Amino acid sequence: MKPIRLSAQAFGPYLEQVEIDFTKFEETGLFLIAGPTGGGKTSLLDAVCFALYCKATGGKRDFSSMRCMSAPMDLPTQVEFDFSLGGKAYRFKRSRFYKINRRTKEPQIQESHECFTLENGKAHLLESGTETAVRRRAESLLHLSCEQFSQVAVLPQGEFLRLLRAGSQEKGEILRTLFSAEIWKSLRDAFAQRSKALEEESRRLSDLQAGLLSQAHADTPAALEKAIKEREQGIQTLSREGEKTAKELEETQALLQARENHARLEQALAQAEKEWKSACLRREALEKSAPQTAEKRAQAQAAQKQALVAAQEEARLEGQLLEAKRAEGIRKKAEETRLAQQARQKEAEAFAGKLQEAQARMEKGLACEAQYRAGAERLPALVEERARLEKALSSLEELEKRQKALKKAEQARLNGEKAAGEAEAALSALAARLEEQEALRRQNAALELAQGLEEGAPCPVCGSVNHPAPAKGSGQVLNERELESLRAAEKKVRAAAQEALGSLRAAEKALEEAESAWKEQSALCKGLPSQAEAARQAEETAVREQEARRGAKLLAPARARLEELRKEREQLSSGGAQAREAVSALGAQAAELERQAAESAGKPSAADLSKQAAEKRQARKSLEETAASLLKQAEEEAAAFARAGEAAALTKAALEKAKESLAAFPAPWEEPPVLESLRQQAEALRAKSLESAKALAREGAELKAERERLSQLAELQEKLGDLEAVYSRVAKLSRLLSGNNPRKLPVLQYVLSVTLDQVLVSANHFFAVLSRGRYALRLMEGPKGGNAYAGLDLEVLDGASMLPRSIETLSGGEQFLASLSLAFGLSDVIQSHAGAVELESIFIDEGFGSLDAETLDTAMKALSMLRSSGRLIGVISHVSELQTRIPSRIQITRDSGGFSHAQVRL
Repeated sequence: MKPIRLSAQAFGPYLEQVEIDFTKFEETGLFLIAGPTGGGKTSLLDAVCFALYCKATGGKRDFSSMRCMSAPMDLPTQVEFDFSLGGKAYRFKRSRFYKINRRTKEPQIQESHECFTLENGKAHLLESGTETAVRRRAESLLHLSCEQFSQVAVLPQGEFLRLLRAGSQEKGEILRTLFSAEIWKSLRDAFAQRSKALEEESRRLSDLQAGLLSQAHADTPAALEKAIKEREQGIQTLSREGEKTAKELEETQALLQARENHARLEQALAQAEKEWKSACLRREALEKSAPQTAEKRAQAQAAQKQALVAAQEEARLEGQLLEAKRAEGIRKKAEETRLAQQARQKEAEAFAGKLQEAQARMEKGLACEAQYRAGAERLPALVEERARLEKALSSLEELEKRQKALKKAEQARLNGEKAAGEAEAALSALAARLEEQEALRRQNAALELAQGLEEGAPCPVCGSVNHPAPAKGSGQVLNERELESLRAAEKKVRAAAQEALGSLRAAEKALEEAESAWKEQSALCKGLPSQAEAARQAEETAVREQEARRGAKLLAPARARLEELRKEREQLSSGGAQAREAVSALGAQAAELERQAAESAGKPSAADLSKQAAEKRQARKSLEETAASLLKQAEEEAAAFARAGEAAALTKAALEKAKESLAAFPAPWEEPPVLESLRQQAEALRAKSLESAKALAREGAELKAERERLSQLAELQEKLGDLEAVYSRVAKLSRLLSGNNPRKLPVLQYVLSVTLDQVLVSANHFFAVLSRGRYALRLMEGPKGGNAYAGLDLEVLDGASMLPRSIETLSGGEQFLASLSLAFGLSDVIQSHAGAVELESIFIDEGFGSLDAETLDTAMKALSMLRSSGRLIGVISHVSELQTRIPSRIQITRDSGGFSHAQVRL
């Protein structure tokens, strides 16, 4: 994969859209991502990873943590990454934005995830929808997960130097993370857990087997089989005895049932005779009371006639009562109408008084409205006058500020000229001294080399065995530490001189701008009064404007109040007219009611009529109740006589039927047996049969349980055999994976050592080039100590002595080259493990800030050599010296608001 273009907006520290064209670095193959600490250098790599996987490098941060916190709601967070792979170009795009919900009118977060193929400048949709779908498309193209991409494409130097120096324990943890080797630990743990589970299952089955034998009170399955046969013979004996008892019980129960049926027929005959005699006596008694029943019927009819006469008189009195109540209602309504007339008269008088008051308020409101209207008409002119005076006052104040700024800029220019002159003088002196020392050093270095030449021996520089013109000369130079200090001082003074010169240019530009601004403002203030006079006039105008504005503000309420008063006056006038009309109408209505009340005078009162009607009503109810009671008694007596006759006939028929049933019963005896003796005999036989059945069921249940236990024992024995065979194989594998093998090496450590050996093969290709064939990394044989991982300790093979050396014996520059080689080796191996994906670009994140000048120079030479492999190499660093060594770069800057910007510089 080779990057083509990156675009990001509202992402991390980048508020505005930033766009990086990586094709500009194809010629050099090496570029720098430079900028201040925390400025957003690594955020560019986060944007690349985010476009592909919707997560930042390392797979930890998502949309919510990567959005620029100061971005406005209407600015979406968006990343877009174009790259080439296998001769095709692709584009991955992620965005997050707010959308207003149509129903709730509240903003809701929306996301968009898309990827395209790019052909002839046109984008064709390849995948869209969920974050997961687009991420899986990236994984299928690159054959790398987010974590693997972060490990392969981004090489943090500090991590690989730590890996180089780390002990075996720490190195094992790092390699487990880089190569996702937890699967081998999981495999070992899985076999250990499986072995333990099989052992526990075997123990459980053995316990079940012992428990079944204990329940059966047997020591072995053979003993249980013998007990089952003995129990089967006992069951056969019990079955025969039970059949004999059941037959005896059946015969006895048949005889008992026949005797009980015969006894019931005898009892039924005696009961029928008793009931027939009782019915005959009841019928004779009711025949004697027939005359009294007829007398009650006659008395009931006489009472009903008297009740009818009383009801007619009651109805007449109720009619007179209604008429009397209506007359009293008319008299009462006439009185109420006269009172209502008087109340409406007072209401009409009150309306008249309120109408006069409303008219007075109306006149006063008209006067206030005229006053406020005049103030509102003056307001526009006063506002315009005040604005003109305030503008003039502002121009005069601005002129004063620009005059002060001009004086300050003049002083700054003088200070800048002085500082620039001093810095330039110091730089000239140090540069001359450094140039002199560098020349002496080159001359003495050649002389020192020439003194070691021997005729016929090869030159260590050119390899020639002839030395026609060796260098000559002498001189005294500074030692290496003093010369390095002089270089650092010259570099520091040069930077200070450049900074002073830049400050001077900025001061001169600021002075020009200040002079131009002062002249421009002076022209604008020409013809204006003094600042004090302008302030006085503006203050007076503001007071008049405030008064007019108050009148204008009160004008609308005053007009609204006038309208309310008009409506109130109209309502009062209408209400007074209505009240006067009501007084006249109520007077006429009261006179008519009083006339009707006079016509009903002299008739009985409603109270007297009500009393008479109540007396008649009570008499009617009493007669009706007496008639109903007598009639009910006569009906009940007649019904009872009829029922007695029916009962006598029915009991006579029942008696005849009982005699016939007893005569027809087929008795199986000559003399009836004693009923109680038969019952005792049947009960004894029933108890004996029940006990025999219980014993037979109990023995059958025990037999079934023992047979089931015997079957379970056979199944358990078969399972134990199969389980022990599986346990034997699993336990052996678990011991081998846990390190109980001839090499005493657990599987995880073995896999890590094999993987690390592959890494070293790849890393040594780079290390041999960088160290000019002198060094190679290799695995130590055996661990350093008892707590170390076997097979993970590293050492260096020195080609000069052909002996192994410790990593710690290498110089700082050599360790840097070793860690860089290890980083590239790890990158190659991780790529091969992920499907042999060829990544044509790698970013080295930091690691240069702690290097001295010599090591940094070695590192740059190493990067130049690695660049020839065809990879695009990006170095992320804030070290300023790298900017002079790597001219092609992405420069990160920050503005006054704290937001970052990125620009490609070649």
